Amino acid sequence: MGIDLLHKIKSYYRLKQKVRSKFWFDKLRYLGLDLNGEIFRSEGDALILEKYKLKLPSPDFDFVLDGYAYLKQIISQSNPLIEVSDKGLILTLDGVRLTVTTKQEILIAKEIFTEKIYNTRVLPNTLVIDIGMNVGFCSLFFANNTDVEKVISFEPFLPTYEAGVENFSNNPLLEKKIQAYPFGLGSVSEKITMPFNPKTKGNASTRFENFKGVKELAGTLQLEIEIKAVDKIFLEIFQEHQEKRKILKIDCEGSEYDIFEKLSQKGLLEKIDTIICEWHLHGPESITFLLEKNNFHHFCISNNSQTGMIYATKK
Repeated sequence: MGIDLLHKIKSYYRLKQKVRSKFWFDKLRYLGLDLNGEIFRSEGDALILEKYKLKLPSPDFDFVLDGYAYLKQIISQSNPLIEVSDKGLILTLDGVRLTVTTKQEILIAKEIFTEKIYNTRVLPNTLVIDIGMNVGFCSLFFANNTDVEKVISFEPFLPTYEAGVENFSNNPLLEKKIQAYPFGLGSVSEKITMPFNPKTKGNASTRFENFKGVKELAGTLQLEIEIKAVDKIFLEIFQEHQEKRKILKIDCEGSEYDIFEKLSQKGLLEKIDTIICEWHLHGPESITFLLEKNNFHHFCISNNSQTGMIYATKK
């Protein structure tokens, strides 16, 4: 009998002995988490993760196992406080309380607070504009910086916006710095209907109707959302905050191309000091062309042809 097979058999029976719940047993086996030597045990509907002294109260928390690799990275590198509430898993990172309810949100928390993909030089009296607020993690990350005076955020999908507002309310000192709006930004003002899945809020797009196969996912809804013309909104913001330095964070699943084009056409792109953008599907070239045209230094990072990051600062 091979060593690998023997290891699998031992892992199977060890798990069978400690995890009596069929749901949790099948989930752990499906994900292969029984093979890494960690100890799990069940108590009724709950699952105990012995290594982290973490009790998942019901199968509704199976997203923690789906995102377990991401959670382990957060724990090993950021040493968060972890709590369980009736709303989800609560991670406190850098003093910021984040409620996570999906695998994707664990990943986003890791990217923002552990990998710090939005870390940039912030000078005093800075305004951050967050296009694609999602559930608010990035807005909170910037609001937690003492040199950031205000964060203005936009999220067109109402369930996601409401989850973000709840995250803000769990951080009352930071909430005071954040002004959030339940609409998106684009080249023109319009109302459209787009697919939305609560388990993949971060993939909701106002540009691509089946971004990352959202239409095929169980539980996908059709939501009417509002988009407002980015140039009109930015003019209002710039008039109100003329003296502030401006950082633009933009992650809006494909709408970034139209937004950059409109901002450049209206002479508004050059009024921004720093830009951090995630591009989707169509590459970075059309955006970097506009950045160069508007006197920005920039560099790009990408591990694939579907998405990547652009970091830009005024020359």
